Amino acid sequence: MEKVKKKMSPSLLAFSLLLTTYCLLLTSTARAGLFDDLKKMDWEKIKETTEKVKRVLPVGLKEEIALGEEIAARIKQKYGVYHNEDVRRYVSLVGEAVALESKRVDGKKIRYHFSILDSDSINAFSCPGGYIFVSKGLLKKVENEAQLAGILGHEIAHVTQKHVVKAIQKANIVALSAEEALKDKDSKEFKKIVDFGTNLIFNGLSKEDEFEADQVGTKWAYKIGYDPGGLRDFLKTLKGLSSKESSNLALLFKTHPELNKRISQLNEHILNSKMEVSGCPTLAWRYKKRMVSLK
Repeated sequence: MEKVKKKMSPSLLAFSLLLTTYCLLLTSTARAGLFDDLKKMDWEKIKETTEKVKRVLPVGLKEEIALGEEIAARIKQKYGVYHNEDVRRYVSLVGEAVALESKRVDGKKIRYHFSILDSDSINAFSCPGGYIFVSKGLLKKVENEAQLAGILGHEIAHVTQKHVVKAIQKANIVALSAEEALKDKDSKEFKKIVDFGTNLIFNGLSKEDEFEADQVGTKWAYKIGYDPGGLRDFLKTLKGLSSKESSNLALLFKTHPELNKRISQLNEHILNSKMEVSGCPTLAWRYKKRMVSLK
């Protein structure tokens, strides 16, 4: 009879790894006194370590998408969705083109969803599982398609590098592993993780994550043919905005590193990566044509 392979639970897997490691480290002499040693072991310490290992085990794609879907729903509820199908389709086409060049750290393929928020604030958000948002206010400040591609590349990079998922795993906010907690949408643990992920997006990821997203997103936009200075030039535009726009920029400045530092690091990245700036299109004419109906 063919044996059925049963998938080991994250908890059992974590403990098995720890116990196996312990046994391998025993010398032949130590093995003779194994049971005496087991009595002396600090089981509370082992339990604590096991819990930490559980939480850094990979979160499945299905669970990641479920998490992102819930966070995306909260973002839509907060800002509202701008309903202009022509503009949304154009943003989606640019985003999907950049996403085709992207590669997730886990090697898995996902479907991206692009939406426009009905807000004059200048910002963009990304949720686990491929949910990307740009605000109406941001689109009004973008000058060309290369800039849009760079912005969307930045948000896509947060998803491919799993920045939010990794932050949740490190936070140890639930007793279960993150993957186990995300399997039941009605559980308190699931709500805790969604709350944490939402607050993380509205309060900001680490500076390291933001700098990585800048560089990775720029690389992908460049690989499909856009001017690599798109995101950098948009940041320069933000830097030059008048004080009257300060309220619309408040959240972006709160959740991202200082503009001069981002611009400087992008300049260095473009130079060190030997990206050709001359001859790469910005497609300002096409962007302006597509944004005629933006109100």
